[in-house]
Amino acid sequence: MPRFARMSDGPFLQHVRFATWQVLSVFAICTSATAGAQAAAPVFLNINPSWSPNGRQLVFESARHGNTTLYIINVDGTGERRLTTTRYGDDTPPQWSPDGQTILFDSDRDGDDEVYVMDADGRNVRRLTYSPRGDGHASWSPDGTRIIFGSAREGNSDIWTVRADGTDQRALVKHAGTDAGAKYSPDGRRIAFFSDREGNARLYSANADDTDVRPLTTDSTSYELAWSPDGKQIAFYSNRQGRFELYLMNADGTGQRALTNSAYGNAWPQWSPDGSHIVFASSRDGDWEIYTMAATGNGARRLTWSAGRDAHPAFLASGQQIVFQSPRDYAGTGEADLYAMDTTGARLRRLVARRGFDGVPVPSPDGRQIAFQRGTFDSVARTFHWELVLVDTLGGNERVLSRTRGAVRSRAGVRVATSSCSTRTRAGATNSSR
Repeated sequence: MPRFARMSDGPFLQHVRFATWQVLSVFAICTSATAGAQAAAPVFLNINPSWSPNGRQLVFESARHGNTTLYIINVDGTGERRLTTTRYGDDTPPQWSPDGQTILFDSDRDGDDEVYVMDADGRNVRRLTYSPRGDGHASWSPDGTRIIFGSAREGNSDIWTVRADGTDQRALVKHAGTDAGAKYSPDGRRIAFFSDREGNARLYSANADDTDVRPLTTDSTSYELAWSPDGKQIAFYSNRQGRFELYLMNADGTGQRALTNSAYGNAWPQWSPDGSHIVFASSRDGDWEIYTMAATGNGARRLTWSAGRDAHPAFLASGQQIVFQSPRDYAGTGEADLYAMDTTGARLRRLVARRGFDGVPVPSPDGRQIAFQRGTFDSVARTFHWELVLVDTLGGNERVLSRTRGAVRSRAGVRVATSSCSTRTRAGATNSSR
């Protein structure tokens, strides 16, 4: 894990641990697979699928050979091959460049967590950063010319940038506090990020040329920022009222207003493609359900009704459908399936036929297909079978692209205690419970 994510148990780490709950890369739940069976931790195999911009290929992580390396496969299931090979360390998570020519990833293959790129066919692997304290959590600028990443090279976590060819490496945001979780605005001119420089995790923004750093929120702890499609607003949630509510503000921090006001939790805000609506999950009625509202905060509407935990909602590219994850058809097994519905809640349908641990849905660029990872547990062999699966958003045509079988192991390759559950956030931190 990137060293810049390893810090004392202060307010910011508490924020990262909370983020583990709300942005899991895998729907990983400690569970008894069969009656009387001991709980086991899922293997991180065939995970984090990333669509090519043209929607024809997927790149993903697989630990089928022990450590985590990157693979590519065509969406028809042909042409699967390994892109990276390393005896030591892990390559995670892959991201296509906007033009589809390059793949960005983090790796500790050389001893420290650093940022790498390679051609989309796996050739010409280049290490972009060199820091004994670790660099990572890298992402592309919208135009693909620059990369933003976190770095602990100066002792604490700062935000840095580098050109895609490795030149012009420089700090965007430097402070004695911890700065992390940066996201580009849609036009690439600004970044928004979290910082604990004032004690708890608050939102800040800066120009992409490292000027005009300014606070956006000034009270309590803020979580999970989401830029509007036009870049003029930012949705987030905060515990400033003693409970988690959704908020909206202008990109410069003005005009902050609460979108929700309930006695329970609200999370996972996602914008519609046209920026007119926000979908989110809320436990206001006792169970976690999916809701939508106008971006003004008006017209909140409950879309799902189940005793399970409906989570990770997302609009598809058309803006007319919403996909989400739910364990509604299972009672205490920890399993979950993927579902879709119209934006009114009509035509609710289960997308998959086979049961298992279905991961967070990753829609294709055109919104017609969904990629996800599925884990199924063999209680006799004590192994998880991890599959990379595609399904049509109308339901049906479910097909397994890649399948891996492995013993229950941690990322380091050591057998996990049967009562342990470990999940990794996109920020590179690990949250373990025993």
